[in-house]
Amino acid sequence: MTNLILVALFFGVAGVLIYIQYRLCNGENGKKLGLILPIISFIFSVLCVVSMIVFSAVKTTRTEEIDSYDEYGNPSGTEIIEFEEDYESGLIPSAIAILVITNIPTLIYMIEYAVITSGKNKSRIEAEEIEKTQIQDL
Repeated sequence: MTNLILVALFFGVAGVLIYIQYRLCNGENGKKLGLILPIISFIFSVLCVVSMIVFSAVKTTRTEEIDSYDEYGNPSGTEIIEFEEDYESGLIPSAIAILVITNIPTLIYMIEYAVITSGKNKSRIEAEEIEKTQIQDL
């Protein structure tokens, strides 16, 4: 039940954001205002990658107690060994994957922006051509 609510909430928020992008692009200053959400989305994706890199640069250490035995198999005590864990080996592929995944909304906003603003340009050009032909007919 909670998963269904989360999915509905996700699609509701996504729908509202797509509608907001549509309204921004259709406004009088649609060429400028339509870039607000894509820029915010891109900045968010870059911040995600930067934070991942910063937090993975921190090295962690863990300690383990290991029982030591003498040559006859009798316990002779415990040793404490420290292990330093390093996560830098998969950092670049992970950063690329996160950048691609978090830029999906940016791509959707830019496609919507391109479709809407190109449609506005076509209708504006057609309106100018109709006006020119009406003037020429007079």
